[in-house]
Amino acid sequence: MLVLPAAVRGAPPVRDFGAVFSPDGTTVAFVHAVGGIGSIDLVDRDGTNRRTLVSRVSPQHLAWSPDGSSLAYDSGESIWRVDLATGTPVRLTTDDPSDDVESWQPSWSPDGQTIAYTRFQTCFRCTAIWLMSNDGTSPRQIYDIDLEPRRPIFSPDGTRLALSLANDLVIDLAGHSIVAGGGAYTIWSPRGTYIAYTGNGLWIRNLETDTARRLTPYMGGQVAWSPDGKWIAAGLRSSVGLVRARDGSHLRKLPSSDVNGGPASFSHGFVVYAHTTECGIDIARQNGTNARRLTRAC
Repeated sequence: MLVLPAAVRGAPPVRDFGAVFSPDGTTVAFVHAVGGIGSIDLVDRDGTNRRTLVSRVSPQHLAWSPDGSSLAYDSGESIWRVDLATGTPVRLTTDDPSDDVESWQPSWSPDGQTIAYTRFQTCFRCTAIWLMSNDGTSPRQIYDIDLEPRRPIFSPDGTRLALSLANDLVIDLAGHSIVAGGGAYTIWSPRGTYIAYTGNGLWIRNLETDTARRLTPYMGGQVAWSPDGKWIAAGLRSSVGLVRARDGSHLRKLPSSDVNGGPASFSHGFVVYAHTTECGIDIARQNGTNARRLTRAC
């Protein structure tokens, strides 16, 4: 019997995307969406023990706490936190959608005490960078909306933030510029000595010598750096690509990958990413070999 895909049958499209490894590398969190209704699901690294952590949400970005006990995520107009022990979502920001305000793209500090996030406010594409405590208290703006920053990422030592689409690549926690310049997407190296960013190719900058070089002109989009420092993943046309961080060699695509499904996530020698057309989550060795399916959404 011929079985047609859900989209052909008129059923709501089903997608898995936004996969993120837990800090210990044993669990993958991802978004499972059926039409406009989503959930945050978990699956073990071997593809077993799939379960739903939070149902009926619409997240775009997931962020594990450093100890792996909680996830922060954006849904609706707010940042939320869910502790794995309870599975109960707690709203951390209280933006009012009638005021055209929205908080998203959470990032945990390495000590787990602070969350940085992007906040849309006052006008279309007007964004600022905010910090708050991990329980949602003490929210404060540190970087101006006129500079339209996005995607704050804490440095490994917790003293700085890397920004995307701003006038600065790196700022301190008071919002002062440390490294000027702009990148479409920016990420830290594991030790914080370098940042990688995209914009007319994939670049890395040595923050100690303030020198930059382009690894390849062919990669762009969202960036991830393996914890051992050897590999960088970014967009390679419609796929997710890999390149050696040392010299830009060994440029290759991750098999059946979809760059629209979020950045790759590395842990303990593995990489996870969205399958073509976000039809599931795949896992491979961090060099792109031995790829296999973790989930099948369509």
